Amino acid sequence: MPVLPWLGDARSISLPQSVMMLALGWFIALCLPSLDHMSERRRSLALISSLAFTAQALFFAPSAIPFLYFQF
Repeated sequence: MPVLPWLGDARSISLPQSVMMLALGWFIALCLPSLDHMSERRRSLALISSLAFTAQALFFAPSAIPFLYFQF
């Protein structure tokens, strides 16, 4: 199981959560139209929203915690 420290007490993803994320990814990849088939307005909206989600993930990522015994 992958360790995800930003989940707090729930430090890993369970099998049902992993399956749901995989299913969502496959749905997005196979069922939604690609950027080539979208109108210019929808393409701009999709790209701006993906940039916003990326910026949010970078800004709100937890800071690195140094090793506890490094100072001793």
